[in-house]
Amino acid sequence: MKEFWEKVKGWFGKAKEKAEPAAKKAGEVAKEAWEKAEPTAKKAWEKTKDVAGDVKEKVEEKVDDLRHKGDEGEAGEAEEKPEGG
Repeated sequence: MKEFWEKVKGWFGKAKEKAEPAAKKAGEVAKEAWEKAEPTAKKAWEKTKDVAGDVKEKVEEKVDDLRHKGDEGEAGEAEEKPEGG
């Protein structure tokens, strides 16, 4: 049984040796990709925050408008409504 585990250990050692250069290369490629993409990603994030802020303001304005219309509508409801409709 000890012989079997020595073989398995050897297989993993060989696999690690073969995979290590590929893993290092993948890390280098990922780093380069991030370095190229980072400025654009940061600009996009800032733009997204700006747009979200604009949307929030528009929604708040719309909500306020609807609330004021609701207030006016409540006052109008005091008038008599015709029957049947």
